[in-house]
Amino acid sequence: MIPGGRLSGDFQASTKRQWPNLPRPPPTWWRVYRSAIRKAFAPNIRSRRLSTAIKLATPLGRWLNTPRNVISEHHRNSDEAFVVDGDTIHRYAAVTQHHFKISGTVESIPDDAHPVTAFHDDDEFFTMYPYSLKSITPPTPKSLILKSSLIQGPDMAGSDGSVDVLCGHRACAYCVQLNGARYEGRQRYPNSPFATSYRAELEGCLNTIKMMQELPTPDGIDQYIDNSETVQRTINKVLPNKVLAPEADIILAIHHELNNNMTIRPDTKWLESHQDDLTFLKIYSRMPR
Repeated sequence: MIPGGRLSGDFQASTKRQWPNLPRPPPTWWRVYRSAIRKAFAPNIRSRRLSTAIKLATPLGRWLNTPRNVISEHHRNSDEAFVVDGDTIHRYAAVTQHHFKISGTVESIPDDAHPVTAFHDDDEFFTMYPYSLKSITPPTPKSLILKSSLIQGPDMAGSDGSVDVLCGHRACAYCVQLNGARYEGRQRYPNSPFATSYRAELEGCLNTIKMMQELPTPDGIDQYIDNSETVQRTINKVLPNKVLAPEADIILAIHHELNNNMTIRPDTKWLESHQDDLTFLKIYSRMPR
């Protein structure tokens, strides 16, 4: 069900993320958006009032135990309910499956709780919705290392990406040299009419960063990429107004890995190996920078 008032353009959910600084769409755009939502998910509804809740033709199913970035006011699990009030989270203990009594505060919402439509006051919490969580087990991460060999040379990492513009196939290859060994990997992606070499380069960079996490990679290891735009997007902070830029999804994934899953930081450098402009290749330095 979509609660009433959500499709008018006035509602904005609270979130842990920053909203992009974009102009507000005009009313005509919202009418098209509402029409598309109704035709796709609720074709049999009669009321067109914006304040009326929209019941979906096919329910979405149970909640999953995944991280949530949208902050809801009410949550529940099998025996507790929670109310988010600014920086304070109030906890209510179950009296019945639909009735809860205040029992203190907690530091955070438990992972097994999901959002729910409810009413609360200072002492009690009521909801008509049952606890409905489908537990999922995250898949075991697959190693990105497909091949390893002995090699003489300094510790370094690098990647490359390519695309066949005729059929839309794209692929990337990546490696890490560490302590006299080279670790290599490669990845092919399904063909797409929107495939670009820029995206393939970004995917190579992301896979290199993930491979580094599998290895005892030292802080500051040199990471070479021959696409200067990929280097800039990896080094520079992602601003909120750039989340709709081309390939923003994978750029955000790169920064998520660098900022949340890594204890080291590679030194990402541009390797001048493409003639991407009219500058003759022969005047380029042979050394990366």
